[in-house]
Amino acid sequence: MTVPTISAVYDLAHHLTDELVEALTDSRQSKTVDAALSGLRRATAAVALDVDRVSINERRAADRLRLALDEVNGRTLSVAAATALKQVLGRWFGPRGLPAEDEEEFDRQLLAVCGPIGGG
Repeated sequence: MTVPTISAVYDLAHHLTDELVEALTDSRQSKTVDAALSGLRRATAAVALDVDRVSINERRAADRLRLALDEVNGRTLSVAAATALKQVLGRWFGPRGLPAEDEEEFDRQLLAVCGPIGGG
């Protein structure tokens, strides 16, 4: 089995992000949301585990993002929170496939989506 390139993982994540944000703002807690969340979790896990091809910042961002996705699971987000989520994912799965360089900014963006991650 061929291992997907990091850019392929990021491309897939962009598509899943669009599906997820649309479904969350439409209050559709459905297979669409489940599939998008599952796909994004797998994408972030793949990046987090790929120590040979990604930076420590990417791995840290992937771990934080997985926790954030767990937090929004089963919730209907406000338009503002869904927009914030899209910004976080868009920034992390950015055009160069790199996370936000500023860790504090990344954490602030996640906080805007779902509050303290993992209970504080």
